Amino acid sequence: MPFQQKERSGSWISLRDVAQTGKTVRIVKGFLEDDDTNEYRGKVIPRHVIHGTIEGDEYQIGSPKTGSRPADLKDMAVFLDRNPEGYIDFAVEEIPLEGGNTYNKINVVDSEGD
Repeated sequence: MPFQQKERSGSWISLRDVAQTGKTVRIVKGFLEDDDTNEYRGKVIPRHVIHGTIEGDEYQIGSPKTGSRPADLKDMAVFLDRNPEGYIDFAVEEIPLEGGNTYNKINVVDSEGD
């Protein structure tokens, strides 16, 4: 089967940039997409693409598949699949690590569903 480009909409933003804005992201069913073709400095770096809104504007948020985020994001996707009319609002907290690096922690602020 030939390759078909996925339809994507919204501006790109990183989790780090979301953390620095201090704003909340709203996600609904179908928010998570795998992107295993992502490359950084010539290396394949699989990531999730989070489709969400910030203050009503659409965004695509890149999240590398590292740390605890993949499990958190997959749990959110399951919750929203079970609650098609539900939503999850989350904020991102930039946690300093040794050596000057940071970790972007996803914190759920609000949600609706069973």
